[in-house]
Amino acid sequence: MPKTAVITGLAARGFKPKSLTPDQAYIVSSWLGVGYPTLVRNMGLGMVLLQEDQVNALTKVRLPRIRQSLLGFECTEHLVYVDEAWTGRAIDAQVGDVICLPPGVSVEGSVVEEISRDEAIYAVKAIGPGKGRCAVPDAGWAQLVRVSRKQYCGLARYRDLEEVDDESAVYSTKPKPTPGLDRGLSQTHGARRQQVAERQHAEFERLGIDLKSLWGRPLQLIDCQNLFCEVDKYGRVYHPEVERGSGRTRIKQKFRSSSACLTYWYPPKWGLNEKINQEQEEDSL
Repeated sequence: MPKTAVITGLAARGFKPKSLTPDQAYIVSSWLGVGYPTLVRNMGLGMVLLQEDQVNALTKVRLPRIRQSLLGFECTEHLVYVDEAWTGRAIDAQVGDVICLPPGVSVEGSVVEEISRDEAIYAVKAIGPGKGRCAVPDAGWAQLVRVSRKQYCGLARYRDLEEVDDESAVYSTKPKPTPGLDRGLSQTHGARRQQVAERQHAEFERLGIDLKSLWGRPLQLIDCQNLFCEVDKYGRVYHPEVERGSGRTRIKQKFRSSSACLTYWYPPKWGLNEKINQEQEEDSL
């Protein structure tokens, strides 16, 4: 983090490095989007804004104690503390986090729910991925709230996409044809992923294929697309003479065997992880 950003964050709130308290350091770390210990150590070692004894004293203070001091009640979840000096960036949190907002703020959207409110404290909890907005109209202050999935791993631009009940709703039913789709469906004259997903059971039965599904979960549109992509990869290697317009005849990765044991995990909303655990318990009996 740049030293100028730390100094700006302190000055905007009237905090002085020489008299910095744990609560103040936590507030600035929330605005910067870094951990409290990380900020304190960097202010001491890299930026020379704190003396060694200050760093030692501040890092000895435990996070639960700071959260309770800021909120006025015990908090076991990660806390994002937002004040009216918060500017220049959106309020980022993940599902389960507690967000402390300025008094008098109004919240738009359904990504958070209120857990405590009085004249001094307004605390909400992030309950679902997506975007919202909070504002203090009289003060002319407003910020975007972005909530990501719990422990999300992936491209940052997808982290706050809202959950939907129908997985197929987020995938176009008329996507642009791809090499994998063209190669896999060259004889179907315009068939699309939607038709493949809808006719999968009838076609497996017609061809006598006993598909090992995910405990009865049928192929979704994105599953079909992934399968077509794999078909295209194999086709590039074993049938490079078949040209489908992409001009590619190689794949980026090659298979390498590994003796490491695979651990399977699926999105909780599918309800498959419990079935896997149950099957493993039955197998161990």
